[in-house]
Formats: sequence, C-alpha cells, structure tokens
Amino acid sequence: AFLYRYREVDRHTARDELGVPQDVFLFLCIGFLSEHKGFHLAVEAMKEIDNPAARLTVVGSVRDDDAAATAYASRLRSMAAHDDRVEFLEQFLSDGEYDTWNAAADVVVAPYLRAFSSSVVARARLFGRRVIVTDVGGLTDQVDANDIVIGEPDDLMGAMQAALQGVRPHDV
Repeated sequence: AFLYRYREVDRHTARDELGVPQDVFLFLCIGFLSEHKGFHLAVEAMKEIDNPAARLTVVGSVRDDDAAATAYASRLRSMAAHDDRVEFLEQFLSDGEYDTWNAAADVVVAPYLRAFSSSVVARARLFGRRVIVTDVGGLTDQVDANDIVIGEPDDLMGAMQAALQGVRPHDV
C-alpha cells in the first residue's frame, strides 16, 4: 500500500533500454548484494537449466562498503563469468532504473537464506511479476497463488524450470 512505481514503462521498452533481447526469458535477482539473499543459488541453478532462451541478471550494489558483501559481489562476478546466460551488474540503481529492471523481467527470484520480509518482492508485485521465494521469514506472506515458494534452496532450479515452462505453482 505504501509502494508506488517511480516509472511507468512497459516490458518491451524496458528491454530495449536495457539491451535485453525481447525473445529471452529473464530471471532477475535485484537489490543490495549480500550472501543471505542467496543470489549465488540462482546463478548455480542456471547451470542446470538446459534452455538457451533462459537468462539471469543479477543487478545490485554493496551497501555501506561492507567487506563481506564486497567479497560476495566478487564471488558473484566470478560465477557469472562462467555462463554466458548470466549477467552480473554491480551498480547502484535509482528508483527509476530499479523499476525498469522489474518491467523487463519475467520472474523475480528471491532465494533468500534469511529475511523478515522483502521490498524486492513487494516492488516486483507492483509490476505484476511472478516471484520465486524461499519459505523464510515473512516472504510467503508477500506472495500470492501465482508465485512459487520453495522449501529448500536445492528446490530453486526446479522452480525456475517450472516458471520457464509456464507451470503454475499448484503443479510444481
């Protein structure tokens, strides 16, 4: 109720602006970089997805010059370098840029290892994006029947594959 779009942009325009091909299925991990958010799990899951149309973009920045988060960003950069379907963009996003990425995405992936809630999930919902979340904290309270909740990080690849194939959560 307290969130709003900072930018009205459609999927096609957002993808043109970001250089994302129109014909790919874009998974998005977005936000501040920290290991507890589990973005590395999404990168690992992409290795197992055998579909050339699938792409994953991890975009975000380190908050407050945190040494552990900086090391995590370096790890993500290295992991992404080994898969041409994974893009890692370390950058702070303005609210408008954040909205552009949400508009461009097909599914927002929030494979958090720890969390009470997530503004990432809430903002994805503003754009009607499906989300994949782990069953931690209050994340399941932020999703609806169209989204996919996984119990364990090992279930992420299957959830991403299901989303890619258009399978609805009750069929997973």
